Amino acid sequence: MLGAVAGLALAATVATGCGETSRSVHGQAGGGKVDPPKTGHEPGHETGRPAAAPASTIDCWAKGAKCIALTFDDGPGPYTAKLLDTLKQQNVRATFFVVGKNAKADPDLVKREAAEGHEIENHSMSHPDLAKESKTGLTEQIDGTNDVVKQLTGATPRYLRPPYGATDGQVAAHVKKLGMTQIFWGIDAFDWKHPDASYVSDQIVSDAAPKGIVLLHDIHPTSVDAVPKIIEGLRAKGYTFVTVSELVGAHVPVGGRYGGAPGRKE
Repeated sequence: MLGAVAGLALAATVATGCGETSRSVHGQAGGGKVDPPKTGHEPGHETGRPAAAPASTIDCWAKGAKCIALTFDDGPGPYTAKLLDTLKQQNVRATFFVVGKNAKADPDLVKREAAEGHEIENHSMSHPDLAKESKTGLTEQIDGTNDVVKQLTGATPRYLRPPYGATDGQVAAHVKKLGMTQIFWGIDAFDWKHPDASYVSDQIVSDAAPKGIVLLHDIHPTSVDAVPKIIEGLRAKGYTFVTVSELVGAHVPVGGRYGGAPGRKE
């Protein structure tokens, strides 16, 4: 069902973003310029990010490599602790795109995510459509969340996932000014719409592709319940789990963007 979408998205959409002239949803180019991969966005280039777990040594862009990144949006929430237990048991590191107000409400979970080697990135302060925000609004939503994460973990986020995948030229310019990169996704089982762990895991395993980014939400119990089968199924297909920074590495410039699938509302 999602295979065609994933195949398109997982060809790794890499764009500077600064050439966008119209609204873009879920990484669809809104007049955006597409460039080949560039250097300049090395993992950990900003602040002292905790090194609680060893980073993957695999080159995800090497011929034949099968890397995939699990990402979780909208948390932390009531099911995040269970998810962290699963990831720890399976020795998998993931990337959490946290909502700032949720991070402030449950700081210990964010600290635990960082302590266990996961990446903590930015999903805005209150989950608005950033393409509809003013410049002041973008500062409150993006910079404010960066401040929350920095306070809790000691590290400033390097990546923004715009809520709903909604972005435009103003968002791209703001992200570039902050030295960040926009991250979208290509493997999506619409877990918010299908509260069925087996369905979610089957779709993700079926649609997986190298250099793929999986979108899940740790605010849904069935999504968290799907993770063990997702890990089992992807490992059986030869995939190595990496974080977003390990996947993107130096292949996307500061202010650029990676991934992208046709839009829908989360």
